[in-house]
Amino acid sequence: MVKHSWPQGVTSWEDTVKFAQLLFGRDVNIENYSRRLPFQSDESFLLFAKGACKEPRPFSCLRNLIVAQFEEIKEYEISRRNNDMNPTKSRQMLSKAGKHALWNKNDHNQDHGISAHADLSSTYWHGDPITSFSFGHGGILQVLSQKGGPGTAKMLYQEDGDVLIMAGKFQEEFTHAVPSRKTWANLCAMAGSGFVAMEDWEKKGVEREIALHESRDAQQQNLRFNCTLRWHHAHWQGCCEYEPAKEDAALLQKSEKTVQILWDCLGSIASQSDMFWQLLRSVPLVDARDMHREALLSMERACLSCRNELERALEAVEDMDVQLSRHMKP
Repeated sequence: MVKHSWPQGVTSWEDTVKFAQLLFGRDVNIENYSRRLPFQSDESFLLFAKGACKEPRPFSCLRNLIVAQFEEIKEYEISRRNNDMNPTKSRQMLSKAGKHALWNKNDHNQDHGISAHADLSSTYWHGDPITSFSFGHGGILQVLSQKGGPGTAKMLYQEDGDVLIMAGKFQEEFTHAVPSRKTWANLCAMAGSGFVAMEDWEKKGVEREIALHESRDAQQQNLRFNCTLRWHHAHWQGCCEYEPAKEDAALLQKSEKTVQILWDCLGSIASQSDMFWQLLRSVPLVDARDMHREALLSMERACLSCRNELERALEAVEDMDVQLSRHMKP
């Protein structure tokens, strides 16, 4: 039995695919890029969707929104803050408190890049999926292990219209960076960088961008835009959508739902099960407000795991009952 976490975090490959299909539909080519990570992990997931935000697909409109927004930023920086030096370089767009969307504008000809980081925030759970949309010139995403050590960095290439989804414990186990184009030739030459393992279309894209950089005109722009969206299944304190009363009610509702799941699962044998009553007493029905969210999520996972075990045990009992009935027939 596959354990599904959706929509309360995405903690399995099956739910990562489900999330991608929710965004892009079932006709988008989806590839499991978990094999491209620095080390194999059963808890971190990286999904690649080729051309998922390329015209004429719906999410292609994000590019125009980003361009228009950066023009507004440029006008504000110059007219209001007298910043005429670099008003839009690699600027991130944040919501008023939470990080629901981040927008980046990078010019390859100006050697823009983004240093290694993990997309962690105190306003949402690390297990919620993060979707990265790429527009314009191609870019290299370098994925690094949080564990460190030799051979712990891999890279992959994204073209205009490509999408990546990072899910599970990706932000805990890995960091990622967008190296400036001037470093690409050296990166590709490094042993274990991942260039050799790239698809042919990726290699051609990287080589094309390196050639463009070698013949670049500093007066021209080679722009790459990126939009990173965070899915929030809950809004925690500090998030612009946080509503204390609503969050407390949601915690209480989740606790009550867990009890109902256990009750439905055990059915007629619930009243005879000591384990059921032990679990029932452990679920916070009254004091959910003071229960730490991670502890509650951990408890729910344990309850769901117990439910799976009980379902298997119930099936085994039913099978045994059938066999006994057959054996006892005259």
